[in-house]
Amino acid sequence: MESTPSTSIKWLRERLIQARRAKDLKLLEQVEEGLHALGECRYRCCLLDYERCEAAYYVRLLGYEQGRVRAEIEYPINPRLSLVQLLPLSHLADYHEAKSWDEVHRIYTAIAPYIHQKAVPLEREARPRSPVEEVPRYAESELVQLEPSWSRSRIGWCAAGGLVLAGIFLLLLLKVGH
Repeated sequence: MESTPSTSIKWLRERLIQARRAKDLKLLEQVEEGLHALGECRYRCCLLDYERCEAAYYVRLLGYEQGRVRAEIEYPINPRLSLVQLLPLSHLADYHEAKSWDEVHRIYTAIAPYIHQKAVPLEREARPRSPVEEVPRYAESELVQLEPSWSRSRIGWCAAGGLVLAGIFLLLLLKVGH
């Protein structure tokens, strides 16, 4: 989804700041509706770390619940973290906003009076995932059987074919030698 002013994280974050300054519940409702809409279309954005003034993770929005944005971490993958996190809107930014230290610092300056932490503490995985436990991308029925089904007769035919080819090769060598 391409962002337009009313469907971007920047626009929603600015409305959130306005709502907090004016203590306007209608603006907060607009922000919540916008976050629900972005979650429905799986909007992609960045999770900011204001301590380092950079994007910490690239995330995909999944929805809005409990006053937080539900998002899936897409990059970089960290097996110690839960893939799905509940994040504050204040720490999210559109891709174009997180390109430079100055841009991230500008966002932080605007939002600083309303946040408690510069970096969002992320929920850890109950037990770390191993690459073997990754969720399969295909159903088992779609996977090709890797075990060959060699019967005795098939092995016999292959051996006979190999002997015939070896004999032909030997005859050709003898003919070339004369």
